[in-house]
Amino acid sequence: MSLKIPSSRIGVLIGKEGTVKKHIEDITGTNITIDSSTGQVIILKKPDSGEMIGDWIAKNIVKAIGRGFNPKIAQKLVDEEFLMDIIDLEAATGASQKRVRTIKARLIGESGKTKKNIESLMEVHVSIFGNTVSIIGRYEELKIARDAIVRLINGQSHRTVYRFLQKKRDDLKREQMKQMWKPSSFLD
Repeated sequence: MSLKIPSSRIGVLIGKEGTVKKHIEDITGTNITIDSSTGQVIILKKPDSGEMIGDWIAKNIVKAIGRGFNPKIAQKLVDEEFLMDIIDLEAATGASQKRVRTIKARLIGESGKTKKNIESLMEVHVSIFGNTVSIIGRYEELKIARDAIVRLINGQSHRTVYRFLQKKRDDLKREQMKQMWKPSSFLD
């Protein structure tokens, strides 16, 4: 299995003295080979690895690091609860590079406020890198954060999007409380 990451992210993938690469290999049961000149990354499952989908998980972690995430955040993808979604701004909007820069500025916000609000309200991680916006989180929260980002891309006001996020977060919390207090069927 192979993929390509931006050359500016290769050092992050390798880590100091190879620690990040080695850690990813250890937790996924894979061998990772990196061609620093091209950004090509090859991931192979170790033959003696008991990990069934380790190469797929390693690929997602490498892809997340390539999309600008810190390795500690990217490694959350080992947990099956966490997913990553990538929005290609150029493809999604058909916009020029100038328009993509404007959209990125809207998504980041003044001093990073918009990005931070989305992350804190939905308990997700957002990376805006190159022409992409990537999100790591649990399914429901990720889906809502993606919806909020698309709304901002389409020009909705920040205030409207923040209200949307607040309402969705409150709905999720209410649902979680209902589930927590729901009688267990095995007690019946």
